[in-house]
Amino acid sequence: MKKRIFVLFLFLTTGLFVNSQIIVGSDWSRLHNIKAGNAEISTGFSTWYGSNSINNEFVNGLFSNKYISDDLKLSNKLKEKNRLGYFDDIDLNFAFRPDSMFGTSGYGFMFSLESHSVNHVSFSPDFFNLAFFGNSNYGGKQADLSNMNLVTMRYQQFRAGIFKQESNATYFMGFSLLKGQSYSGFSTKTAYLFTEESGEYLDLALKGTYFASDSVYRNILESTGLGASFDLFFNFFNDNKDLQVKIGITNIGFINWNRHGFYIKTDTLIHFEGIEIPDILNIVEPDISGFSGDTLTKIMHAEAESARFSTALPERIHLAVIKDFSTIKIETGLVYLHDAGFKLPLFYVNGDYSIKQKYNLNLGFHYGGYGTWSTQLGIKANFKDKFILRFSANPEAYIIPSKTRVKALYVGFVYCIN
Repeated sequence: MKKRIFVLFLFLTTGLFVNSQIIVGSDWSRLHNIKAGNAEISTGFSTWYGSNSINNEFVNGLFSNKYISDDLKLSNKLKEKNRLGYFDDIDLNFAFRPDSMFGTSGYGFMFSLESHSVNHVSFSPDFFNLAFFGNSNYGGKQADLSNMNLVTMRYQQFRAGIFKQESNATYFMGFSLLKGQSYSGFSTKTAYLFTEESGEYLDLALKGTYFASDSVYRNILESTGLGASFDLFFNFFNDNKDLQVKIGITNIGFINWNRHGFYIKTDTLIHFEGIEIPDILNIVEPDISGFSGDTLTKIMHAEAESARFSTALPERIHLAVIKDFSTIKIETGLVYLHDAGFKLPLFYVNGDYSIKQKYNLNLGFHYGGYGTWSTQLGIKANFKDKFILRFSANPEAYIIPSKTRVKALYVGFVYCIN
């Protein structure tokens, strides 16, 4: 009987899914509305998942540790190159426009504290099948695991910025100090796994690299790296104020991880005997037949060394045009994340309907990013121009999770100080 062997891939798939609103990053268009002597305090939380192949029902099962049937595994529409990304952001902001600044009017400043999680991976169909079905179907065959790329990163950010209001425009420039919390990056240039026909042994040919930050200090209060970034944002209006153009370039920066980081560059052939694992999602024992995670680490990390390294942030470009038809606003635009595995920019169209200038209903359609579609349904409530609440999500992710591959949620609050 063929043995189902995939311990080698357990640490990769675990890293992929444990680090589990449209990704526009910070949108500072509200700065144009702050009057002289006024300020705003705001906070928000957003989470966004997207894939060109892995559906929401499957991901929900992984996060909730539910039993995942073979039918559910097969419901994913695997591509030649599969992409998946998960991002979450939380922020606290303060913006103030004094009566005068630098001897002139129209200037203001803002500060923010933020925490971000960036996770993305690209992988072959063979990788997914080995991880979740084992190698029983690969007897006498070679599985192609080449060109895989996995990144997980958490960092915190302190941003200070200055903005300038004009009658038909607002300009913003920000500078941030970054604190790296954790980073792991794994990539393969070439990787092939051969399973002997009876399942008695495996041969792995691997050429790739692995980077990881200091594993001792990984909670949010500790630092394993430092960096900096800057942001630019422009907001333009026509004379009638019914046409608006937004341009944002954000997260242009890097993090230097400390000297206790971990670096591996490997170009090797590995031969080891098979191990029988009936179900990768229900492994209980930490050591299986004498072959533990430590054993695998020693094999894979034979050439490991401590090293400093730097990583770039996933830079965001946001372009949008907004047309105001009095009670209805139509916004069209695109968002592109560099170094985040995007197949193409995320294009979107949003319609915003105002109800008695107190409530706004938002409906949108998005396509792109990792290569799939989604909708957006949102509501904004304005309480006497003092408190503003915002909420948005894509309802199809909850209604038909097995047919959708994007899941988004945004909750925000603004308090205006007059």
